[in-house]
Amino acid sequence: MKPEKRQQIMVAAEALFSRCRFHEITMDEVAREAGVGKGTIYRYFASKEELYFEVALAGHDALCAMVEAEAARRIGFRDKLTRVCEAIAGFFRRRHRVWNLMQAEDRRQLIGQGNRQEIWCQRRLRLRGAVASVLEAGLAAGELRAEVSVPFLVGALMGMLRTQGREAKGEEGGEAPVSLVVDLFLNGAGKGATEAAE
Repeated sequence: MKPEKRQQIMVAAEALFSRCRFHEITMDEVAREAGVGKGTIYRYFASKEELYFEVALAGHDALCAMVEAEAARRIGFRDKLTRVCEAIAGFFRRRHRVWNLMQAEDRRQLIGQGNRQEIWCQRRLRLRGAVASVLEAGLAAGELRAEVSVPFLVGALMGMLRTQGREAKGEEGGEAPVSLVVDLFLNGAGKGATEAAE
């Protein structure tokens, strides 16, 4: 089996799954899009469900790799946090259709409809762990409140970035810049003492 052939099939499947719903796509269409015979697809993937899962998993791995690379940089906490947020927001923007696939698979796995929960949960933990490592460094540096748990902070930050991504798709000019997301995360949305006094 050739890794490049497998990748060719996955790229074609990603394009199709990004345009149409799962049940609307046939393996014949994937074969046509990939420029291979249908039998070739079945040598690499046992079913359409497995192919879909692998496409979503590859998206997750790509996002994790980007976040881990930024989290490993030897720079100050705020700069690192901003770079991690830019990597996540950039992925949402550039590959928003893959992100939608990942979200759909996430829901399927979490409600027990998928049969690959353990693999999927490992990927979720990998992404959350990469973000958590940055926030733990901020906590150690005294940049974050000690009474707030890191898992809660990870969830809050990811939620803000998901919202930013949805806003970017929804309306023109609706996307908040990453710097604003980071500022809101670190400082809140309330007016500071200086602004309130004015």
